[in-house]
Amino acid sequence: MVAYLPEQGSFAERIRRRHPQAVREGLLDAAGWQLEEFGLPLNLMLAVPARIVVGDLGAALAVLRTTLAAPPGP
Repeated sequence: MVAYLPEQGSFAERIRRRHPQAVREGLLDAAGWQLEEFGLPLNLMLAVPARIVVGDLGAALAVLRTTLAAPPGP
């Protein structure tokens, strides 16, 4: 599985950059919920099984094409 994001950074970092009004001190959002911060670009269920590409759809498709063209591993 290949996924792409338009920018670098962990999930929590991107939330802080894009929506500073939605985040309080530390890892709490404005509603008091804790932000997931494992240093991953997406939540665990997506970031662990997927190969994350920073860029656009074309970059993700190029990685997928290369992956599919590679000979199977041992």
